[in-house]
Amino acid sequence: IRKSNEKPEKPNTYQLNMGVIKLEASHPHSKLLKSLPRPLSPEEGSTVEPGRVTLVIENLGLTDRKNLKYVFEFQGPQAGEKTSIPIPPGKEKTEWSPTQVVKAGEKYTWSVWAVDGDWKGPVAGVSFEGKK
Repeated sequence: IRKSNEKPEKPNTYQLNMGVIKLEASHPHSKLLKSLPRPLSPEEGSTVEPGRVTLVIENLGLTDRKNLKYVFEFQGPQAGEKTSIPIPPGKEKTEWSPTQVVKAGEKYTWSVWAVDGDWKGPVAGVSFEGKK
């Protein structure tokens, strides 16, 4: 497993009879993975231009969640922590721009999770840095 911005080279060997299984769609772990949002931008380990940033995820394909929304959280050294209101999904992607700005050379994290009423899905998190 590599970060999305890493070049896929020099693969690690993995013994196939040691814990690799196929999960059926009805398995609880399969359902949990399907409810984990996929961050698209900024990517893990990336550098971004200083200034306003837009956080982007790919929408989940959960058909059993009728009122699905996404909550974003943005954290930085001088930015503090900012959490969005629940945001309805866009057509294919959902975006949110915090009011805080990215500063050169500083490290930031952002996370996102899905909600539907009292239900809260697992949290996906990303770290990135402001370009120097």
